[in-house]
Amino acid sequence: MAYSGKWLRFRQSAEELFASRYELLQDKEALVNDLKQALVNPHDRQTALELLVYLYPDVTVLLPLLHTVLDIAIDSGNLTAIGLAKEVVAKYHAAPAVRTAISLAIESYLPAQDEWHYRRIAELYKLLSYQEELAAFLTLCQASANVEIQELRDDFGAS
Repeated sequence: MAYSGKWLRFRQSAEELFASRYELLQDKEALVNDLKQALVNPHDRQTALELLVYLYPDVTVLLPLLHTVLDIAIDSGNLTAIGLAKEVVAKYHAAPAVRTAISLAIESYLPAQDEWHYRRIAELYKLLSYQEELAAFLTLCQASANVEIQELRDDFGAS
């Protein structure tokens, strides 16, 4: 019995995908440079995030991109991009360098007292199971003059 044309095209595409994945991962410097460009391009951002989720490259590839990925997770208005960026970060949540970089990047959002940013930060800490960071962040939220930010303690405090 012969395979259908659809199956044959799918199989060929799968083989090409695996070959291109292998090629991409061979040159990490080029991969980082391409991803840097793609993450700031609205037309390529989703593809770049999906690629990071799918490829799950070494943490050394993510670290130079992490601030941009966090900006997407915290500051983007695109819910699909926010979800993908969180998924990327979640894959690397156990890496100490990632945990440290996240804490440093989040500090830049705090002075603005923006409820949108604060909510995304709380969601991220909860997703990553960074309990100490979440507790400290919720304490900071409670001390805020912004009532919406104060409410995050109720939304994210009970686990």
